[in-house]
Amino acid sequence: MKSRERFGGRLTAVITCAVALAALGLAVVMNRHGSLILANAGSSSTQRVLTTSVLPVTCTLPVRTDKGPGLLSFPTGAFSQAGVSAQRGRAYSATTGQWLPTEPAGVSTDEQRLATLDSTKGGTSTLQLLDRKGNVLFTRPRVRSIVGWAAGELYITTSDTDQLLRISTDGRSTTAVTTAGFPGDAWYVAAKDAIWGMAPDPGDKQTHALAVIRFDINSQLVSVWSRLQPDSTGSTSGSIVGLTSTGKPIVADLSDRSRPTIRIVTAQRTATQIYPGGGRTDAALRPLHAMGDAHGIWLTTVDGELYASAGGLTTLQRINVPGGQHVYAFGGPCN
Repeated sequence: MKSRERFGGRLTAVITCAVALAALGLAVVMNRHGSLILANAGSSSTQRVLTTSVLPVTCTLPVRTDKGPGLLSFPTGAFSQAGVSAQRGRAYSATTGQWLPTEPAGVSTDEQRLATLDSTKGGTSTLQLLDRKGNVLFTRPRVRSIVGWAAGELYITTSDTDQLLRISTDGRSTTAVTTAGFPGDAWYVAAKDAIWGMAPDPGDKQTHALAVIRFDINSQLVSVWSRLQPDSTGSTSGSIVGLTSTGKPIVADLSDRSRPTIRIVTAQRTATQIYPGGGRTDAALRPLHAMGDAHGIWLTTVDGELYASAGGLTTLQRINVPGGQHVYAFGGPCN
């Protein structure tokens, strides 16, 4: 058995029906200098903090929260609201300092093109490809997701034909991408010269375990890069929740619901575990969105918790937001 949990345009629904999770065995407090510090939590309720270390990151992280989009500054944890609606503030341009009305995957690398999905009319999502001036270059109804930009072109998946489509940057050319044996909804996210997805491993005829698959844009070939680990019943469940700064998939393996595992697939048949780590007894978390940047990996959960492996940390640690905001998604890297 297998269960894929889709990454992308499900954030709004998840925010309204968030799942309560147990607290991780790490507390985060403010030190006397006003900086965020990580604290290992002890088993005693009267003496939770055993050791502390300052999170060594100085940057501003664009986030989407229950209080709207805004900028979260480190190491102080100060939050500055963007002053735009949740619909208008999804991706953040560090170049212009403006919020954009689409997921980060919809923004071209040079920020000259913007792909948006409108699901407010007719019960179906319609794609629009816009240039910097707002001119509509391409429109298509019945689009399932914006996969992202790779090699200068836009990739989307369709809900009517269940295909992966490639759209030229001027919107004049549309091509159905042939990924033999894998439907359109298998593909999650685009990065550089590849499209990443998740589907049952075609080489596993017994358990049909889910696997991370890669479509190489140059060779047009699909390959299996990593398999999820089945639970005691042989079932697998999981999702690609984001990409590292080098374009490698961040995978949430949810096969064991009591102990989710987060790994980065660094090469074929090679993955680095970043959660849980450190030999702790970790509480269960349900990942929602992840992102890698120059500082490390950032991750949110369905109940708005923020985790990071930034500043030289090798595993994900829970980060407290002093203002009490629940963070659900990232608008861009921490700069």
